[in-house]
Amino acid sequence: HRRISPDLNQRALRLLDQEMSPRAIAKVLGIPAKSIEYWRVDYEQYGCVAPPGVLLGRPRLLTAPILEELCQLIEHDHPTLYLDELRDWLVVYHDIQWISLGCFVTN
Repeated sequence: HRRISPDLNQRALRLLDQEMSPRAIAKVLGIPAKSIEYWRVDYEQYGCVAPPGVLLGRPRLLTAPILEELCQLIEHDHPTLYLDELRDWLVVYHDIQWISLGCFVTN
């Protein structure tokens, strides 16, 4: 196995769009025809040649936008809030019914 550059991926897809066969593209670019087929399928499904990775584990309770709001709240609006008050804020404004204080540390 060798890593094929994103530039070659894009070039192969452009040649596919121009009605060139995967076998001919593979011969011209020196890459496996099977890879070109995988890229075509991935591009049609995901809009890019590399499918998104599979997320493992439990999803984060505090998403990036919520964390951003929380940081804004702490840094600028109410820097003296206690953790239990921040937890109450999450319940009121983001309907997060339960969050442990340890979750603040890990997030």
